[in-house]
Amino acid sequence: ANIEIIDIPGYSPLYNDYNLTDLAKEAYETLCPDKEFEMVEQINTGSTDMGDLSQVMPAIHPYCGGAQGTCHGNDYYIVDPDEACIKNAKWQLTLLYLLLGDGAQRAKKIIDIYFYFFYNIKVIKV
Repeated sequence: ANIEIIDIPGYSPLYNDYNLTDLAKEAYETLCPDKEFEMVEQINTGSTDMGDLSQVMPAIHPYCGGAQGTCHGNDYYIVDPDEACIKNAKWQLTLLYLLLGDGAQRAKKIIDIYFYFFYNIKVIKV
């Protein structure tokens, strides 16, 4: 019998960038001042290609409310479509506005900090 094994990296650990998380919290609190932003820091055994992205650029993998049950389970369903869809979209758009407003200064700063922290590389401005 013959076998060919091709081994490539994939499904790296997810690193939720703290600066991007802080900005997501700011966006959430701007949109929902009466609710508390819940940040759960835990090691998770799940895998996603978002982990791969988070190893080469600032990334977060946030979750929103409005659903109930086991994630990816047969008991998972939407209980509040407004929370899961409308408010979630508004949150993402608010985050995008904060990132890209003012000439994307906040996005650029988050990128600069990420590359300096992980790779000790100072980003060169062109």
